[in-house]
Amino acid sequence: MENTVTTVLEVFCTQLIPKLTQWVEEFRKYRKKCLRVTLRDGKILAGYYNGFSHELQAIELRIDSDKLVSIPANNIYLCEVLDVAEIAKPSQPYAFGNMRYTLKDFPEPFITKDGSFDVMLAFGEGWRDYADYAETLRSVGKPVPPRFREGRRGDFDYLLTLCAKLGFESARRSQECGELREGRHPTVFPCGRQGYWISQEEKQRTNLITIGSGAVNTLTREVLEFYGNNLPIRFDSPQSDQQIFFDMDDEVKVYDRRNDEEKDIGLIAMLPSPYNQDKFILVAAGMEVAGTQAAILALCDGTDRRLSDMKCSFKGETMWIPMRLVKATEIEYLEHCEIAKKYSFLQNCSLI
Repeated sequence: MENTVTTVLEVFCTQLIPKLTQWVEEFRKYRKKCLRVTLRDGKILAGYYNGFSHELQAIELRIDSDKLVSIPANNIYLCEVLDVAEIAKPSQPYAFGNMRYTLKDFPEPFITKDGSFDVMLAFGEGWRDYADYAETLRSVGKPVPPRFREGRRGDFDYLLTLCAKLGFESARRSQECGELREGRHPTVFPCGRQGYWISQEEKQRTNLITIGSGAVNTLTREVLEFYGNNLPIRFDSPQSDQQIFFDMDDEVKVYDRRNDEEKDIGLIAMLPSPYNQDKFILVAAGMEVAGTQAAILALCDGTDRRLSDMKCSFKGETMWIPMRLVKATEIEYLEHCEIAKKYSFLQNCSLI
């Protein structure tokens, strides 16, 4: 069920203190209502409003039954009151073994056995596009979310290659099923769109492939915000591309973009969709351009030879996970732009 925002509360970018008393009075009627709070750094928290602390000048948000979070009022960018509760976050590491599809099934479920597409592609955002997006929201009276870094040149160089590979695979499967011979092709061709333009209805209706980290792609950030620390391989925060964490055997390996040996690493993750439990999301993203390109190249090859899941120990449990670390191993520079020509998968911190 799609959440409807029933009330948008003050955007606290200026004149916070003079309006604070009025704001607190207004909040009294939202006690035990579900709030979605966007912080100034872009982090999003959702939970039930518990009250306001005059001593701390902070609202109290109950994230779950036993966790109460205080949010300083001067750190709030936006508050929204929802008519239904947010989707609950996983309370334990996701049970990857129960997934109907994993990386070894790629390109399913994004292309079905008869060649039909069931996917929308999401890619990162540039500053001019953000300006158009912001103007559209203002024109209909909707709040404008904070902007992070723009998509970088080269991040999506191989996106057209991936689309071509998926199109070829769709045609091959249709041919095998006899659809093309009969003059019928079941494919509804997918479209690609920047992350923040994808509507809630589209997120719920289809599988998604999202390209680029949460620093440049709003959809990626939403997905990573939902899963939080419940992923063995993840960025240091949903809106960052500075580091990648790999939890294994009760220790965390940290890859850092400031390290020349590690900056070209990216990740691939097949995850159940937070928007529809019957759909899936595939994330391909890197700390820098070459890492994102390496992740997309691996997906391109995944239409010809099967990708594999990875065995790891996470939070005391040994499991197979539909996630991989990938590194660009041969990089060319054309007009000062990186082009990843080859890649390798990492397993237990080593190239394979």
